[in-house]
Parts: sequence; structure tokens; C-alpha cells
Amino acid sequence: MLELQQAQKKTDEQILELKESQKKTDEQLNRTIRKLDDIGRQLGDLGLVQGEVAEELFYRNVESLFRNSG
Repeated sequence: MLELQQAQKKTDEQILELKESQKKTDEQLNRTIRKLDDIGRQLGDLGLVQGEVAEELFYRNVESLFRNSG
């Protein structure tokens, strides 16, 4: 009976350790998700800016072509 109680106590301690470890893992995962979301927004903004720059350069070149051709 004593051995069973000791085994149960050890199991309970291991479960508590697992819960604490899971909590830390969840916190780290949430931080990682927030960082990835931020990186995604930054990349989206960068793509938008590059698109605007490309459109402006295209417009400038096309405008002069049409102006020269009448």
C-alpha cells in the first residue's frame, strides 16, 4: 500500500511538472505567433511599397513614350 501511495505521489509530481512545462511551451508559442504575424505584416507592407514604386516607374516611362508619339 505504501509503495502505491509513493508511486501515486510521484505520478502527481510528474503531472504537475508537465503542466508547468506545457504552460511555458504555450507562452513561447504565443510569442512566436505574434512575431510571425508582425513579420507577415511587414512583408505585406514592403510588397505594397515595392508595387507602388514599380507602378510609378512604369507610368513615368510610358508617359514619355506616349508624349513623344503624339
